[in-house]
Amino acid sequence: MRRPLREFCEGERVSLRHAYNEHYAGRLVFTKVGNRIFIDDEDADRWRALAPKIGRVGDVALQAAERALETLGRAVKAGDIDHALAVKRLQAAAAAFGLSSEP
Repeated sequence: MRRPLREFCEGERVSLRHAYNEHYAGRLVFTKVGNRIFIDDEDADRWRALAPKIGRVGDVALQAAERALETLGRAVKAGDIDHALAVKRLQAAAAAFGLSSEP
């Protein structure tokens, strides 16, 4: 289902400005039909899942890394970032922090 942006904001108890900021940050996907903006239920669910979780530091860090990787994956798929370069830099970063799969 698809809801108008204003209705989505009222239901989530966030301002229009906050919704736009989330959109510009790449966390909330808008669907534009004509001159109207909507939020699809699937996109709203993904956005809600991004809400900070309160828990152990390691769990929160992993969730943040997973969200960042999802964003990176979308950028690679859109052609904004070269796939091979992304993989190379991620492998280097993982190795620098002792997260390499090699002993």
